[in-house]
Amino acid sequence: TFMFVQLLYSFRSRSLGLLSDSLHMALDCTSLLLGLIALVLSTTSIYQNPDKFPFKLNYLESLAGFTNGILLIGIVCGIFVQALERIINPIHIHGTNELIVVSTLGLLVNLVGLFVFETGHGNGDGHSHDNDDSSNNENMKGIFLHILADTLGSVGVVISTLLIKLTGWHIFDPIASIMIATLI
Repeated sequence: TFMFVQLLYSFRSRSLGLLSDSLHMALDCTSLLLGLIALVLSTTSIYQNPDKFPFKLNYLESLAGFTNGILLIGIVCGIFVQALERIINPIHIHGTNELIVVSTLGLLVNLVGLFVFETGHGNGDGHSHDNDDSSNNENMKGIFLHILADTLGSVGVVISTLLIKLTGWHIFDPIASIMIATLI
């Protein structure tokens, strides 16, 4: 839900950093959904018949990871292009006070998500070792890294907004966007 708040406010404030953070949060949600669907389909007993499904649909988890990777590459390319354009032709960021509030709340949401995911999956390394299915563990590790990168991206938006507010230099927004894209 807060992803939509960030997305809408990124258009109002014209902040590319907040837009990239909200898009990354959207990809986190998409990754979770794709991973869940792949896990459910690959472990459902109806699909375990080796005569009908020789691979038992286990490849779906790999396809979900591949799809997430392709989506991430697309978002990163778009962010890089927009950030370079904004470095060449700077855009004035509106409502930095509200932007600080929204980006800080986004950071808190990401920290809660990180904490919930960490405590729900395990051993302090971001994924569970309860089953030996390596693709499931890799997907869980990937989801954890998504949330961690999104949290770090939120930190970047907060810092860039504070720097814009203190210095008046709007170049910090595309710089933060490049850093978020690099994290992604």
